[in-house]
Amino acid sequence: MPDDTPPTPPPSAPATIEEFEASVLRFLAMLSHELRNPLAAINNALRLIERRLGAGGEEVLGSLDMIGRQSKHMQRLLDDLLDVARVTQGKIHLRKAIVELRRLVGDVVAQHREALDQRRLTFATKVGERPLWVHGDAARIVQILDNLLTNAIKYTPEGGHVEIEAGDANGQVIIRVRDDGAGIDDQTRARIFELFVQADTTLDRSQGGLGVGLTLVHQLVELHGGAIEVHSEGLGQGSEFVVRFPQVEGPQEEASDGEATQPAAKAAGPGRVVVVEDHREIRDTLVALLFDDGFAVDAAPDGLRGLELITELRPDAALLDIGLPGIDGYELARRLRADPRTTRTVLIAMTGYGRQDDRVAVDAAGFDAHLIKPVDIDEVVATLIRFGVQPLPSHT
Repeated sequence: MPDDTPPTPPPSAPATIEEFEASVLRFLAMLSHELRNPLAAINNALRLIERRLGAGGEEVLGSLDMIGRQSKHMQRLLDDLLDVARVTQGKIHLRKAIVELRRLVGDVVAQHREALDQRRLTFATKVGERPLWVHGDAARIVQILDNLLTNAIKYTPEGGHVEIEAGDANGQVIIRVRDDGAGIDDQTRARIFELFVQADTTLDRSQGGLGVGLTLVHQLVELHGGAIEVHSEGLGQGSEFVVRFPQVEGPQEEASDGEATQPAAKAAGPGRVVVVEDHREIRDTLVALLFDDGFAVDAAPDGLRGLELITELRPDAALLDIGLPGIDGYELARRLRADPRTTRTVLIAMTGYGRQDDRVAVDAAGFDAHLIKPVDIDEVVATLIRFGVQPLPSHT
């Protein structure tokens, strides 16, 4: 008899180019998130090896330094992929405040000093004496400047010149990032802010990159009500990126420049910390690093066992992964906050997501701080100390 069962329809395909692009971006965002866990484990293991080697093994330390640089580069690529997906889908919300731009320029320049020195680049910073106030998200403005300065360094050969200038005119704050490097041809310049477009399209891909950084910069600038443009006389003639933000009046008091106020310490504790993380490599290396830094550390692999351990030990702080089996990190935090025995425990979320919605959910669950994976051990320790959780004077 003929089979009357209707054939299984093929998977639905995106109907339009826009839907296809959206599905690609969703996939890239998911991929970026999933890669954060192995990267976190690699970073933690790297820090442990560096500490164990100490001053010996110079050749090995040189290799470890290379691994560390490449891990940071990989983390940057993942961050850009996530952010461009979020911006494109309208999922980034700025935390705006009145911020002083010269200070942000100084912070970004300080972060790139080593890279400038390594490439033997002559560098100049030109900022005036007057404060340059804008209404924006300080972290995102730093991200804009970081991307532009990174590109200038990457595409300028050794011995070249890079310059960043900040000033104001006609009610705008204007930032210029110049270099005398590879330059941009007319065809590429017209599309430079489009997704996945790169100036370097040679087969060797010596400069690397995904072609998302400038797209992200363009979108973040526009979210701030600003504009960006690029100038270049052609290949080998260098380039200049010009960013314009609306200028605003500064606050009456210098302390109101948009910097986050430091939270009050909740626990002047003796340094007992519990880590709840289901990824074994992340958990084990994080425990070892915290122990090295002088903290008494215990760990649990899932939400329910984490709840039991924290309730029993009543630690000064707990580092909680969000994507836990059993009960997730949000529910674990809610239960800990509802228990009188653990209401004063400092709760720090560790998650691969950093969207505004995720931050709102973290705050609503009762967390005191939110760290994005792969978490850096120095940032973890600084956060613990900021909330009054001090390392033990000695190990037992």
